[in-house]
Amino acid sequence: MEIVRVIAPRRLVRGRPGHYEGYYGAAKYVDRILRGASPADLPIAGPTEFTMSANRTSLKNLGLSLPPDLAARVNEWID
Repeated sequence: MEIVRVIAPRRLVRGRPGHYEGYYGAAKYVDRILRGASPADLPIAGPTEFTMSANRTSLKNLGLSLPPDLAARVNEWID
């Protein structure tokens, strides 16, 4: 992801909702509204999937490391 590569150099670790899930959820809402559902009657849904990226270079330069259980959850390592 190009956006992550621009933002990540300034961050050590970043967690965020999964964007594909957000796109899919938005499409489901649009589909329901186009089929005649009232937007006021639709449930509000929050994200259930999260992604985490970590900047390996910044962590190394600062002499820091992530605990193994947290490092195992990282979806994308930025170098």
